[in-house]
Amino acid sequence: MSMRAWAAVLVIVSVAAGCGSAGASAGASAGANTPSPAGLAHATATPRESALTPPPTPVHLSFTATGSMAQWEPDCALALLKDGRVLAVGSTINYYDTGGLGDASIFDPASGQWTPTGSPLEAMYLPTATSLDDGRVVVAGSGYVEVYDPSSGKFSKAGTLLDKRYLAAATPLLDGRILLTGGWDLPDPKGVLRELKTAQIYDPKTGQTTWTGSMSTVRDRGQAVRLEDGRVLMMGGNANLAEDPLASAEIFDPSTGTFTLTGSMAEPRADFSAALLPDGRVLVAGGGPIPVSGEIGGVHVEIYDPVTGKFKAAGTAAIDPRLRLVTMPLPDGRVVMVDLDGTAGIFDLSSDYQPFTSLDPIGTYEGGEWSGTAILLRDGRVLFPGSPSSWIL
Repeated sequence: MSMRAWAAVLVIVSVAAGCGSAGASAGASAGANTPSPAGLAHATATPRESALTPPPTPVHLSFTATGSMAQWEPDCALALLKDGRVLAVGSTINYYDTGGLGDASIFDPASGQWTPTGSPLEAMYLPTATSLDDGRVVVAGSGYVEVYDPSSGKFSKAGTLLDKRYLAAATPLLDGRILLTGGWDLPDPKGVLRELKTAQIYDPKTGQTTWTGSMSTVRDRGQAVRLEDGRVLMMGGNANLAEDPLASAEIFDPSTGTFTLTGSMAEPRADFSAALLPDGRVLVAGGGPIPVSGEIGGVHVEIYDPVTGKFKAAGTAAIDPRLRLVTMPLPDGRVVMVDLDGTAGIFDLSSDYQPFTSLDPIGTYEGGEWSGTAILLRDGRVLFPGSPSSWIL
């Protein structure tokens, strides 16, 4: 099991937003000193609470074992292909070995099997994988950019990044470009690592990467979510190599290429998850302070409203925050949470999103070597890649 699988990491899969880019979340409302939500005046998202009434009875789910990964790829990036298959690429055997692996494989939900596919031309350490509208996938990291073509099963060079960042957040913009924020730069010749506050935009049409405005601070392992109006919410992350988590958040506006501070989370977070809810708000969970005593405080949940520019408390889930967690918002407004230790539950959200604390047990995650990532399939199920078997919920 890689180190990251035991960190307070969260992988998020959103039915409303499609699969996350990796391949992506929790308190009291923001205090009086919260920065004003600058740049939010033109937000048009309107809560649609009437469409979020949950069914009267809970849904009970279960895990099903499926095929083992063709190559063991811990911490790989996942991307959903147009035909429903899944690409896994760019992993590492050792979290501290920044060389990365040059393997890639494909999962077919119809057969439940993984098969090797063409390898990247360059081995990338903890890269990003972003699906394009034309069916191809952009894989970026360690200074390289390559495109995977499912029709040929091959990778091809598609430009370069402006630095050698890894662990970045990749967010597809409405115009087809890809925003890359934060992460780390690979060690320089003296072995010095740099956490990044810079951001760059890759254009798949031209193969060019350009700088854009920088964030207000370094954000290592923060989370980025594209809002319904096309802007990007960037939250949390570590502020330095000492891994001091941040509570602040900011908005990237593609029309101006700038970041503007918005309301802060009540709790500092890094290695957490975030997802766009059906009503246009954003749910964040996990990644908060790790309890030092034997008591587990659970996963605190907050919800960001792009209209007000503030975060609001939304309850606590009885899940160990030290374990990697998959959080899946359902179309009816409920939220499924599953952690590495087998705890699975459903938050039963009310139609007006009042704070909640209920957790309805739904299933057990059978043990094995999980890759630490997950992705939503086109049929609504969730794939957990792993070895000696993968699992589907």
